[in-house]
Amino acid sequence: MGPSAGCLNEGNAELVERLLLDVRLRRDDVRGAGAVSMLFRDLRNPFWIKLKGALFLFGGFLASTLLLIEHPTLKAALLLMAAIWCFCRCYYFAFYVIERYIDADFRFCGLLSCAKFLFTGGKERIRPSFDP
Repeated sequence: MGPSAGCLNEGNAELVERLLLDVRLRRDDVRGAGAVSMLFRDLRNPFWIKLKGALFLFGGFLASTLLLIEHPTLKAALLLMAAIWCFCRCYYFAFYVIERYIDADFRFCGLLSCAKFLFTGGKERIRPSFDP
């Protein structure tokens, strides 16, 4: 008999059962939600969160700089500043204001869920995700 003979006993049978259930749940999650959603789960590592923020900042500066190089006018600069300010205020409204003053129980998972909430009058709720 090899070293693996008799390794499945009552003590570790429960562990094997839980592992199989976990594999089934993950398989069903991939089938139901699509493999792409598994790639875009919430960031939890502070390094990657900070890197993501830095990349957004870099992208904003790069896009603004390229736009102003192509159209170096005061009008273009002022319109760009107004657009950035308005989009920031819209984002603030979409998450902070709605969650704080309109529906404190609802948590949005993105701009699309916010738009769905606004257009359906808050009637359509997104199911909470399974978090083992």
